[in-house]
Amino acid sequence: MVDRRGKRPRSTSPTPLGTILPSLGNLNLAAKLREYKIMKAWEECVGPTLCKKAYPERLMGTTLYCNATSSAWMSEITYQKTTIIERINRELGYRALTELILKIGTVKAPFKVKSAPIARAMKDLTTEDKTFIETVTKGIKDDKLKSLIKRVIGKSRS
Repeated sequence: MVDRRGKRPRSTSPTPLGTILPSLGNLNLAAKLREYKIMKAWEECVGPTLCKKAYPERLMGTTLYCNATSSAWMSEITYQKTTIIERINRELGYRALTELILKIGTVKAPFKVKSAPIARAMKDLTTEDKTFIETVTKGIKDDKLKSLIKRVIGKSRS
């Protein structure tokens, strides 16, 4: 049903996951993941100095488009292009890049992976709550997942 503004009313019931999954294929997540991995590896592969002067803008196929702060840095990177491509491919473990195209433009701050916040002490939790949390998470082998679940349960109980 459509209202007078041409919009469907919002459903109050949850949408089954099976109806959403086919639409995820249209998001091109594999390409976005490759681009993320390349940007993450960029600073390590080119070094901190070059990273401040040139940074990837986008990935199209196996071509990486980068901005450089000046023509001098564009020339420097052009001389090192083959080495940079080899380092990134080696870092990722597969042939992710075949070409690097440069232009003068704004260079973004280097990509930083956000680290997980430092776990705060579980304040105001009773001994019973702490025992419950330990019991629930005892069988979880992945330390990051275990820490996350402990934090979530701790916040819900404090």
